Amino acid sequence: MNMSSKAENICISICIATFKRPDKLERLLHSLVKALDKLDVSFDVVVVDNDVSRSAEGIIKQIKILLPNVIYLNEPEQNISLARNRAISKARGKWLAFVDDDEIVDSDWLREYWHYQKIHSADGYFGPVLPSVEAETPAWLDAELIFSRPRFQTGTRLTDKMRTGNAFVRASVFEKNKFDPGYGLRGGGDAIFFTLRAKENFKFLWNDAAITYEIYPRERTKLTWLMQRYFRSGLNFSTFRLQQNYSRFGIFLKAFTVLLLLTITLVFRFLLSPKKGVLHFLRMCLQVGHIAACFNFPYYEYKQ
Repeated sequence: MNMSSKAENICISICIATFKRPDKLERLLHSLVKALDKLDVSFDVVVVDNDVSRSAEGIIKQIKILLPNVIYLNEPEQNISLARNRAISKARGKWLAFVDDDEIVDSDWLREYWHYQKIHSADGYFGPVLPSVEAETPAWLDAELIFSRPRFQTGTRLTDKMRTGNAFVRASVFEKNKFDPGYGLRGGGDAIFFTLRAKENFKFLWNDAAITYEIYPRERTKLTWLMQRYFRSGLNFSTFRLQQNYSRFGIFLKAFTVLLLLTITLVFRFLLSPKKGVLHFLRMCLQVGHIAACFNFPYYEYKQ
């Protein structure tokens, strides 16, 4: 672990935005200590607390014993994009590593990214976020089926499906553009940001060996939460496509057709496999989100 603090010598800044999850943040930071112990380059850790009451500040004071290079900032306006942008503005590294506060990192996470970027020329790298559930899941829920995200071969060039849950990006990518605050209460702004940069010919690659784990608490195994998450995904994706001048009628017609087919086959899918039937139903919620975007439906998942 290299504790150099001279700005010009910082190689990696780890950027973390957090909101009212001090226990989860503490768990993440302890996993990060183990990853940084295997890294022989200079770094700093930038934590932006998006809670006006500064609920993460006490954890940062405690962790400074193990992570003296941690920087605490407060962004009082609740908005995940503003929090991420604040972290970027204070980060001193040539590379920015992103991870969410409800995750933990593999002990080789940063080392895998650092060695990989030495032998490949790209503007950023992304890796898998593997699901882990805290408590026993309901009988109807297959956590692997519901929570798993797309995964690719190492070296695959990415044009979408990129998020700050597990990312390693050149600081120069953010020189002209930042995360859009318009998505700060809706979610999905990180995926949209990187998709737009890929359209500008920034090169992003997949590194399947750089692993983080998202820890799902009991409340995220409830059907209502899953419905909201799938709905929001469809809503944000199609809102973005509308901003890119896709046909509103075309989006609506495709989503309505898929929703109709899913509805017709729903009972049959449940009879074949109840767990796959749940996924089938959640895909219906996704299509409802696409349709809602066509009517400019306002939805702010993170507003509290």
